[in-house]
Order: sequence, then C-alpha cells, then structure tokens
Amino acid sequence: MFNAACWAAVESGMTLHHADRVAGVISLTTSGSFASWGERVGVRLGQGAPGCVQVSARSELKFGLVDWGTNAKNLDRLFRQMDAFLGSPAQ
Repeated sequence: MFNAACWAAVESGMTLHHADRVAGVISLTTSGSFASWGERVGVRLGQGAPGCVQVSARSELKFGLVDWGTNAKNLDRLFRQMDAFLGSPAQ
C-alpha cells in the first residue's frame, strides 16, 4: 500500500518530499495553478483491522483562505491512482 501511495502521488503530478515507510508517513506538495498557490498533501498509513491497512490523506493550501475545490480534487486524484496501481496485475 505504501508503494501504491508513493506511485499514485507521482502519477498525480505531486512532488514527493518525504516518505517514511516505517512511520507510514508521506509528505507531498502540488504546484500552483489558477485556483491556488499549491497545496501540501499528507498521507498516513497504519494498521486498521487485522489484515487491513488504513489510509488517511489530507490536503491543505500552502497560502490562501479558499481552496476552490482543489483539495478535494487532489485527494480524489490520489486515491484513483492508488486504485489503478493496486488493480493492475503487473504491479
């Protein structure tokens, strides 16, 4: 799951700044666009129920008060890419 999250971030156009497999923490950023100055994205992976991995992600503005939907789009894109990675038999 950790590999899927890292791969998905890069495929989503995010920049990977820090990835700690042991702690289950990934730090990412997005570049600016017409809607924002960019966002910071954090992903945390941990043990859920036995045999399950819990993945949580948060996207927040680097600067500004209104995200114009970019945070939700970042997380949607990240999780769609993770689904693609995990659904691919070649991975």
